Amino acid sequence: MPLLPVALGLIAGVVLDNAIPLAPDAIIGVALVGALLGIVALRSRRHARVTLCAAVLVSVATGVVRHAVRMRFLPDHHIARIVENEPRIRTMSGRVVTAPRIVERPRDQAVAYPTAPRTRFMLDITSVDGDAAPIPAIGRVNVSVKEPMPLLRLGDEVRITGRLYRPLPPANPGAYDWSLLQRRDGVHAALSTDHAAAVVTLRRNVAGPLGTLLHAARDRARQYLLDECVVESDPAAGVLSAMVLGRRSQVDQTLNEAFVRTGAAHFLAASGLHVGWLALIGWWLARMFGRSNRQCAVLVATLIIAYALLAEPRPSIMRAGAIGVLACVGIYRAGVTNTLNWLAAAVILLLMLDPTDVFRPAFQFSFVAVLSIVYLRPIVDAFLTRHIRAFQKLDALDAAVDAAVPIPLTPRLPRKRELVANEVLRAIRLTFTASIAAWIANVPLASYHFNRFAPFGWLYNLLL
Repeated sequence: MPLLPVALGLIAGVVLDNAIPLAPDAIIGVALVGALLGIVALRSRRHARVTLCAAVLVSVATGVVRHAVRMRFLPDHHIARIVENEPRIRTMSGRVVTAPRIVERPRDQAVAYPTAPRTRFMLDITSVDGDAAPIPAIGRVNVSVKEPMPLLRLGDEVRITGRLYRPLPPANPGAYDWSLLQRRDGVHAALSTDHAAAVVTLRRNVAGPLGTLLHAARDRARQYLLDECVVESDPAAGVLSAMVLGRRSQVDQTLNEAFVRTGAAHFLAASGLHVGWLALIGWWLARMFGRSNRQCAVLVATLIIAYALLAEPRPSIMRAGAIGVLACVGIYRAGVTNTLNWLAAAVILLLMLDPTDVFRPAFQFSFVAVLSIVYLRPIVDAFLTRHIRAFQKLDALDAAVDAAVPIPLTPRLPRKRELVANEVLRAIRLTFTASIAAWIANVPLASYHFNRFAPFGWLYNLLL
């Protein structure tokens, strides 16, 4: 059965529950209806249309239930049930789950008085102070300390005292709702403190052996990347770390804004572009050594998994890694892969893990870009061939080379040069048309999400 209708049904269910939040009784009813439809689908295998309709309705019900559980059905000891709208002094314990970053105010930004750099990190809490003793609690809190804390590390278990509050929606109509974004990221509360002394480290590095190993490997990769190339304080160091290892927070704010204005901000996010190049180079090298499609798929999947573990654990990298690994699985099983089924399987997997992904620009950009390169690029190529003489000459050259006599074991140098030149021109043509196709497909999304239009975004993509 094709997976595209199932993926679309899952997306529709998530969007439906986001637009019209259902009561708990209604959610239970939807779940029961979904279960009954699933039974119908299993019993109607001989009737393809009935099976397809039942599967789509099951996926819609699954999307509704999954989004409701993710966003609203939280346990009583969750931090979302404890935090209040007004700030209140609370003490909590938990584990640092993101690498603490020290944020400095931009030098060109005017301020009434100088402020010290602040430290930001995410904390998975384990307990909150009660009337007599700490009470167990769960949830993720966005912590801001108004002083630098260079010794704090990922995986440290800490106790912190500060002002706990609930992020509120915007007061002005039309303003961006940062509180909704944080809730979709699983962050339902924030805590702020003025002093680093309010953060007490209880235990160092409780991330476990695997977490310790990965953290050390990421630090070593950063050292190899920057050693003898750039100075740590150089803005280029932050750009390299962001583009290769996914450390976007280390990019200077001025440089980040420049990338956003030119429509090239996606180069600062290690995501599908970087995973795609890694997969392409790995596949090409394996084919150069005469490996089969299945062997190439195993090698590329291994490279993708290794990169996803080595880079910063960001959703964009995990998303691109899941898409790439699923494509390799499809190639390994069938020798080729069905693009729509492969992308639909990736959508289903990602939305079951986190249904709020469907509202994130990165999720939309990733899948729209892949679909545009696969289906829109040939249309762009055909259009340019009809209207640009250089493309017509390339078609004629391709036909002449393809119709030529096969190369002997000891080819003559001019013939070999001709083939190499033709392959280079083909690669340039493919890159050019793919860049235009991705730009055409993503322009509406960029305009909607960021209120920006980059008319030369296709050119920046091609040059970078």
